Amino acid sequence: MSPTRRTARLNRTVLVLIGLVLLAAGAVALARGLAVFPSVLGRPDAPLLTPALARYPADHAWFWPAVAAGSIILTLLSLRWLLTQTRTGAIKRLSLEPDHARGVTVLPADAAADAVADDIATYPGVDRVKAVLVGPPSAPWLRLSVDVEDRADLDTLRSRIEGDALAHLRTALELDTIPTVLRLRFGPAHARHLA
Repeated sequence: MSPTRRTARLNRTVLVLIGLVLLAAGAVALARGLAVFPSVLGRPDAPLLTPALARYPADHAWFWPAVAAGSIILTLLSLRWLLTQTRTGAIKRLSLEPDHARGVTVLPADAAADAVADDIATYPGVDRVKAVLVGPPSAPWLRLSVDVEDRADLDTLRSRIEGDALAHLRTALELDTIPTVLRLRFGPAHARHLA
């Protein structure tokens, strides 16, 4: 599973849990306001904080440090979540020499991806190409996003990408296969020419 999908699954899970907690809190507040369970939730006109509850923080010295610690933990978890959103899973470097005793040959992954993108950009009907190598450096996979003109022959383009550009990349990286996700997109609707 790709890092992007793992992040999306985690986001959905956490957001569903937060939504359920907020839904439960809203249901409790509504039930109290409608006096559904006054013996359990209290009367609707009664104050939420009883005098004993209002004195609780003053009577317990540990209360405010615990609130501060909880706030710091929540802040750090939120920052980690934000940083996770920015991860693309892109590889930084590729090691081309499997036997480190013979030396180390390192290729910036951007250079390999840019070479593929530049190659595909010269094909007829292609407007723009973005290529990113992702996954583990020992077994990378390629994400290709190709913007094409309306009149581009998609079958020919796909065959050429598979037969030429990906073949060149496999040869350069000395790999038998490179799993590839190819996304072909047409240009904006206002630029389309209907025949």
